[in-house]
Amino acid sequence: MKRYKWKKVAACIMAAAMRTAQRTPAVRKAPPPLRRFPPGNEGIERNPKYISRVFKEETQEGILDYMNRLRIKKARTLIKSGKFTLEQIGEMVGYASMKTFRRAFRKETGMTPAGYRDSLL
Repeated sequence: MKRYKWKKVAACIMAAAMRTAQRTPAVRKAPPPLRRFPPGNEGIERNPKYISRVFKEETQEGILDYMNRLRIKKARTLIKSGKFTLEQIGEMVGYASMKTFRRAFRKETGMTPAGYRDSLL
């Protein structure tokens, strides 16, 4: 993809990531290929399917998979700290229900959050 098109797509994804970060404190990083582009074109509107396709072409990973991976990474850090319950951690990283949190955690790590916590002891 030509650099000028990628800059516009990067700005759109960056804006979407910032909106998500405002709702989900655990997801505050821009995807790695976007870190080299400064924010500033937040007003550019693109078709979400196009943005998703370009993101996947550039990162070999879907946007939702990337966001979930970041959430679970943060959840693992919070579990290691031992300061919060699993329900609190699930809510902190942006999952509305414990069931969804468990499912995503198991998909990413191969074990449940409780199993992960127990393996640390």
